[in-house]
Amino acid sequence: MERVYFRNRTYSDVLLLTFTAFVIRSVVFVLIGSFAPIILTLTFGSLIFLGVFTGKKWLHPVLRFWALLLILFGSFRYALWSMVYFSGINEVHIVEQFTVMFNVFNILAIGAGWYLLKKRKRVLVYI
Repeated sequence: MERVYFRNRTYSDVLLLTFTAFVIRSVVFVLIGSFAPIILTLTFGSLIFLGVFTGKKWLHPVLRFWALLLILFGSFRYALWSMVYFSGINEVHIVEQFTVMFNVFNILAIGAGWYLLKKRKRVLVYI
């Protein structure tokens, strides 16, 4: 049985941190009644897990799609923030969603997605 190893420890750490962050956010969404984020996160996590342990060649497209989802996630959240900011909505419960942690999470999501997208071809070793 083939296995896939990551040449770069930083790549695997960034990948693990993005999944950890999204699992935590997904659990919060499950607590309020939305199951879609946890299903999406666990689906991609299990695809990558199976791809690593079975050595399948479809791991590259899965990693690319996860990186693109991270970039789109951060970009759409910034687009939402700009829509709220320029529309003049001053509802407290809406404005409180766009805090410093909101911006930090978006920047980290976009940066991690960009890093995962750029380094994915040179990081996997099939043994």
